[in-house]
Amino acid sequence: IPEWFLDYRVIGPDGPQPVRAIIGDIPAGGFTPDKNALYTVGYFSGADLADLEPEKFNKYLMSEGLEHALETRRAAGKENTRGLEYYSRCAKSIIKSGNGKDTTALSAIIGYPLEIIPLNNPYALGEDKTLNIRVLFNSKPISNLAVFAFNSAAPEKQQRTATNADGEARIAVLSSGTWLIKAVHIYEIDNPNADWESFWASLTFRL
Repeated sequence: IPEWFLDYRVIGPDGPQPVRAIIGDIPAGGFTPDKNALYTVGYFSGADLADLEPEKFNKYLMSEGLEHALETRRAAGKENTRGLEYYSRCAKSIIKSGNGKDTTALSAIIGYPLEIIPLNNPYALGEDKTLNIRVLFNSKPISNLAVFAFNSAAPEKQQRTATNADGEARIAVLSSGTWLIKAVHIYEIDNPNADWESFWASLTFRL
């Protein structure tokens, strides 16, 4: 549904192309990889407004590693007010086709407001099974941002780490299956409709 997003693309050895789909179709798009390569699919939604009850908003802040926002609410005496927030999704997925020999698209920077960049190939990890990532906010490394990772087969076993001064973090990828790496950046805004704006970045791949 075109009104739901601002960007929806797939990047391969020949560069970016829009994901093509029939409006309203499920799944919401697809492509046919024609080379032994890695492909990056990117999706950037438009901003939606969330209006959450105080307890639910505070719980969300804690669960996503946004304790600083909760402390800001407490310091301002707003801990028991509703959470009004504009949020946007910045989702990416890395797909291996064939032997994945061409890795041109792996480290492609799409330019989303918040973006997770893999620094090594999740399909060819070394003995330490460590995936290195960098998180960018407005094209610059963002530090001290909470990053979570888990396998869909065991979502209760979440890893939590934080980006360093270069926006980098390390994820232990110790099992096969579908992996999700995610991070949320939130900050206060001066807006009559909302008090906060956030961007939700994710990176998925299946081993």
